[in-house]
Amino acid sequence: MTTVDPGIFFPINFYKFAQFGRVYELRIASTIILVLIFLSAMLFPSVYVRPARGIAPDFSLSADQSSLSVKESYTIYINNVPESKYYGANDNLLLTSLNGFSGTISLTYSAASSIDFGFTTRHFKQYSVSLSSNSSIQVVAGFYAYAIGNYNLTITGTTGSIVHSITLPVTVLPSPDFSIAASPSSVRLLPGSSAGSTFTVSSVNGYSGLVSISICVNQGCVGSPVPVTATTSPTSVSLTSGGSASTTINVTALSNAATGDYIVNMFGSGGGVTNGAATIDALVGPYFDLTANPSRFSVPKGSAGTSTITLTSHVPYAFNATLQASVAVPLTLCNPTCPVPPTVSISPSTVLLPAFGTATTVLTVSTNATTMAGATIAVSGGGCNCNLPSITVQLIVADPPGQSLTLDGVNVAITPSLTVSGNTVSGTVSVTVTNATSGSTIFSKTFTVSFSFSSGQTPQFVLVMPSTVGALGASCLTNPSSDQTSCMVSKDPDINLDGAVDISDLATLALAWNRVPGSPNWNPSLDLNGDGRIGILDLAIVAINWKVPMFP
Repeated sequence: MTTVDPGIFFPINFYKFAQFGRVYELRIASTIILVLIFLSAMLFPSVYVRPARGIAPDFSLSADQSSLSVKESYTIYINNVPESKYYGANDNLLLTSLNGFSGTISLTYSAASSIDFGFTTRHFKQYSVSLSSNSSIQVVAGFYAYAIGNYNLTITGTTGSIVHSITLPVTVLPSPDFSIAASPSSVRLLPGSSAGSTFTVSSVNGYSGLVSISICVNQGCVGSPVPVTATTSPTSVSLTSGGSASTTINVTALSNAATGDYIVNMFGSGGGVTNGAATIDALVGPYFDLTANPSRFSVPKGSAGTSTITLTSHVPYAFNATLQASVAVPLTLCNPTCPVPPTVSISPSTVLLPAFGTATTVLTVSTNATTMAGATIAVSGGGCNCNLPSITVQLIVADPPGQSLTLDGVNVAITPSLTVSGNTVSGTVSVTVTNATSGSTIFSKTFTVSFSFSSGQTPQFVLVMPSTVGALGASCLTNPSSDQTSCMVSKDPDINLDGAVDISDLATLALAWNRVPGSPNWNPSLDLNGDGRIGILDLAIVAINWKVPMFP
């Protein structure tokens, strides 16, 4: 039998041919898939394409302008009201999705304190944007700057762990402007008179152009009439770079103008700039002024002192001026008697005041042993159909070298020698208590006094002294301005003798209220002022010595 080689018998290997056909079919299928993917990408570009393995989604942050410049912004004051001038610059930020990124990006910034920055027209300090996959979004960034110089502005975009920043150099340039000033800045007027002032406009940082001038006086700025008017001619000036120009302001007080300050406000406007910092203080004053020399003086009790009053005229004619004085005194308690105000007089009370000249008169102040301290004397002028001046003179009523006081048949001689340094009183007080009838000495002592007091308070203390009628108390006040000490004598206000005048003493006094000699449980030591009744004056003595330092 003969074996036939299949390879010879079958010149074509059908098995291999079948395998080749299968590979061809696979290649045809792959080509069709690739063509379909290509057509999808062409026809539907927004279809998500999976990024290549190892490339993470991201975003980019960029700006249209890589550097910025802006004029300096600042604030002026018009009638003490701040008016801001802003010169700003904008830049467009572009955020772009990379590798299919999508999400919310938070935008922040970092800049010098002199730069006021914000995102969008609403000037947000922080801003967030939502960025879609394979898209871009634009955000407006704007800023103002308040100081000339070079700065860096850093803008940062953050989402999760992804952070991108850009830094923009910022140059702040001086802004063209102009300054305004008035000289003199104050004028003095009489009703019906006028005064002038020079109004100067000066170029700043190269400003050039026309500057218009407008004026208003106090409430007249909002339409209310005022008795002072102001005008200028011309109403505008032309400035060259670095130059200046002037005009005249004429200020007039109407015939019915009352005494007072009237503020003339002047504004300059031009080139988008308005300045309102120049003012003139127009004082519609009296026909004459008053001054006192001295304006504060000390007069010992029982003596007199004087102050020279000088009158200065502001009108071009002579007239008779009259003067009068009044006294204002502090409220005080009457114990044991009411203190009296000082007596004042002016001589001469009428003086002939020459045109633009001066004249003098004398204020005399007289006191007695019961004159109170701390009086204020007002001296006012008159004698013309005009606005009248007024001044004040402060009077210090000083104690004589020693005081002699009487209570319940005893005499108390008090000689203080105290000084006030800062908030501390220190020194000595000599006290002698004698029988008013026989003159024999009951008690004599030199007290050493030293204590502190609070600012704004009058230093006060109590000396405790034995006598035939029981313990006495000398309530003393020291004037910090003159070192003078005045005292009054009563029964010891420390009723329960515990070393302090407090609520316990007040309660004891209250329990004996309105009792008189002969009343049940009458106690003469509670009749502090010795008037034969326990009442409001005794209560006042406790009140004025409430918790003050005591020296037994």
